[in-house]
Amino acid sequence: MIQLILFDVDGTLLDAGDLSRRGFAHVVRQLLGREASFGGYSLSGKTDPQIMQDLLLQNGAPAERVAGMMDEALDRYASFFLAELDHAEVRALAGARDLIERLGSGDLSASANGHAGPMLGLLTGNLEALVAPKLEAAGIPPASFMVGAFGSDNPDRNELPAIATRRAEAYRKRRIVPGEVAIVGDTPLDIACAQHFGAVAIAVATGDYGREQLEASRPAYVLTSLLDWDEVEREIMRHEITRREITRD
Repeated sequence: MIQLILFDVDGTLLDAGDLSRRGFAHVVRQLLGREASFGGYSLSGKTDPQIMQDLLLQNGAPAERVAGMMDEALDRYASFFLAELDHAEVRALAGARDLIERLGSGDLSASANGHAGPMLGLLTGNLEALVAPKLEAAGIPPASFMVGAFGSDNPDRNELPAIATRRAEAYRKRRIVPGEVAIVGDTPLDIACAQHFGAVAIAVATGDYGREQLEASRPAYVLTSLLDWDEVEREIMRHEITRREITRD
């Protein structure tokens, strides 16, 4: 049975418009004295530290100086983001608010055999300091999520499932194996992250990628939106579940 469900934030639970993009452009302008060139660079699915490093290099920062610039760059980014958040159009995506409210309310707190149901957590490339304010702006209570792993924990997204799982194990005081973890996200990088860890990958086509693009990465499920969560809930709540049973051809 799934013991831990980890949700991505941007493109999965909410849409914050171009706030992140403006924040990175602001830092490039302040630190490098030039307008940021994104040059087709996609922010989707990447961690904030990875994006910052890539954009500094792409915009001419000397490679030998970038590591020493990162702390200041990320601090400036976080300050800009939080200052602008009150004026940004942040909205919960279809089905997200109701689903998190229901899952967090205890509707899935016990399985048919009486065992505790899955914990809710976050797995996001965002800096941790930005996540709760962003969720609150979208009307999603941060307290619904018991654990999380963030871009500020590790710039490599593939390392985040293990971090979140260790925190869930400490909270639950029991071992959680990768096959008992489901990761919900909106990009091929979210799917790859789940597959790297051995978790169940659940993709939702509410971000920059359509169903066909997500299906090409072969997640266990692809949902049009979180309104379709019932398609997977019955299976992930089964006491016995195998990868074959949850993988669609």
